[in-house]
Amino acid sequence: MIYANHLVAETKEQEEHDQILFDMKEGEEELYHHTYQEERKLLDSVRDGRSEDAIQYSRNMDSELGKLSTRELNHWRNVAIVAITLTTRAAIEGGISPSVAYRISDFYIQKSDGCKDIAQIIKYRDHAIEELTEQVKKKKLRKTSSYVERCRDYVEKHYREKIYLSEIADTLGLSETYLSRLFKKETGERLQDYIVDVRLGHAANLLKYSEESISKIAEYVNFPSQSYMGKIFKEKYMMSPKQYREQNQPIEYFQSR
Repeated sequence: MIYANHLVAETKEQEEHDQILFDMKEGEEELYHHTYQEERKLLDSVRDGRSEDAIQYSRNMDSELGKLSTRELNHWRNVAIVAITLTTRAAIEGGISPSVAYRISDFYIQKSDGCKDIAQIIKYRDHAIEELTEQVKKKKLRKTSSYVERCRDYVEKHYREKIYLSEIADTLGLSETYLSRLFKKETGERLQDYIVDVRLGHAANLLKYSEESISKIAEYVNFPSQSYMGKIFKEKYMMSPKQYREQNQPIEYFQSR
């Protein structure tokens, strides 16, 4: 009888222990389910080109994610890297070329990895999501032919080199004349002007997020000289490269000087 009572007490204690573990597990599953739902909403927003929604869903997930590191700074770096990686895949699924998506992804992941300010890391994450999602939006609005998209992709991969119309045309299996006319017809701009715009866009990013000299940046994006880049940069951005850097460089650069 004593032995039976002991078994009953032991069983009851075990049941209470199991119930606690069960409740804890159920709570975790509910949290993970909610986080997964937010993740799905984030990725759908990126694929649809809705940048404001994408950023908001990403921020909603911040308080619900598990701890990705025991160190707070590393945790937020990991959060940023995960968000940028997921967004990159969704952006490619949304239609932008892998080369463009991975360029944006690599840039912001490297900035996040080297940053020591949590607020700035979150800004880099948000900027990456916004830029990737806006690229998807532009892609959906453009509705250009596969030839033009492949042409854009070629320019994105080779903007640091001398780009010849003949090489792009050969790659696409088109004549130079037809490619030039097709690009102008579908985009409203000449192919040569588009190449310059791509180089200027990369130059602008380097002015904001690097310490390289303006002359080195001009050389890196394959402009013939710093003065030439300065001239066309001012035509596009209505200010000199130096002024652009001073007005747009993140505050962390000034704090580290």
